Amino acid sequence: MREEQKLLENLKEVVFKAYKTGLFEKRDKNKLTFLWRAVLRYLKDHSGVSQVELARYLSTTPPAMTHIIDSLEKQGYVKRTAIPNNRRTHGIVLTDKGKSIIGVMDSNPIKVVEQLFEKCTKAEQETISKGLELLLQKLTEL
Repeated sequence: MREEQKLLENLKEVVFKAYKTGLFEKRDKNKLTFLWRAVLRYLKDHSGVSQVELARYLSTTPPAMTHIIDSLEKQGYVKRTAIPNNRRTHGIVLTDKGKSIIGVMDSNPIKVVEQLFEKCTKAEQETISKGLELLLQKLTEL
């Protein structure tokens, strides 16, 4: 297997295992799923976007996004607002409760990474960090 394929397979496996095991959800006291948190983070910087835009950004279907927005709205994190001159589409915005939860939910993954790093040696931690930094740098060059 070529190194590029090996790297891609390893990255996919890490993401898949974290997502499948609910690694981050298990430590989320607010019971926010991965996708719910992604929606809230996106809305923080893109207030008023449509469900279709959110679905496109998160690579999910509009019906799935409707379900996610319904759930977040029921929890009081978001609300639908009218878009001027468009009776068919609503903009999605964070409520005050949604804005306040963002800082809290971002602290949970940090705790998970700290726990994972505790299982690594200092040299392994540095290797992982430098490797990810290099990968991010190369991605920005694309």
